[in-house]
Amino acid sequence: MKSAEPPKVQQDKDAALKTLLIAADRSCVPCTPSHTDLESIRREYPTLLHLDDGSLWFSRLPEGDNRIATDYESAYGWYVPGDPKEALSAVILCCRPEDRGVARDYIERFNALPSERS
Repeated sequence: MKSAEPPKVQQDKDAALKTLLIAADRSCVPCTPSHTDLESIRREYPTLLHLDDGSLWFSRLPEGDNRIATDYESAYGWYVPGDPKEALSAVILCCRPEDRGVARDYIERFNALPSERS
């Protein structure tokens, strides 16, 4: 008996590139970055934590957040740099008919967000 082959998936080039639009929300570097490197990193990752091993942990999480430099941040700490709207293929809102007004409000708020292209 011949086994069924999985269907071939055609991947849209743009969709494939969109996966590159996320970045880690943290960076760990040795304790000797140059001043220029340090400024560049701090612009992207404003929260700094000095680790026991002498390295520096930079994060986008707010200072005092107990998830900084944890396994949780390493596993789930991702963000969309630049224009987050660019990374979206679609926004789907599911609601009860009586909540359509709330859904419309969310869509209007989303559309009002500034875009890097604006």
